[in-house]
Amino acid sequence: MIQGLDHVAIEVHDVEPVRRFYGGVLGLEVYFERELPPGGHAERLLFMKGPGFLLEFVQVPGKEVTDCFHLCFQVENVAKVVETLKAAGMEQIGTLMVVTREGGIRLTRGLVQGPVGERLELMGPA
Repeated sequence: MIQGLDHVAIEVHDVEPVRRFYGGVLGLEVYFERELPPGGHAERLLFMKGPGFLLEFVQVPGKEVTDCFHLCFQVENVAKVVETLKAAGMEQIGTLMVVTREGGIRLTRGLVQGPVGERLELMGPA
């Protein structure tokens, strides 16, 4: 049946801050990009490729990301990545915390506000 996740699509008002942040700061590669014909719902598509996943950013004029939306990335050192993102101008949300998943697995969790209003959750070893 399902073999994996191909991509996640995220509607944003402008793909340029997305390109700078996800490419320049997080190190994802531009995988595919194109302008869309006028008169449709969206103006532009930008696919960014990470290790084993794709993110599709759809430029929709006037679109704002809702507060409940977030992406969660696995990282080696949550504190270090949060500091890197803060140095790049992103705002940390709350403080780092340790969470326990099923089976007693303990993980460090951090939240950062992304460049277009999305939240980035970072999970790594406690």
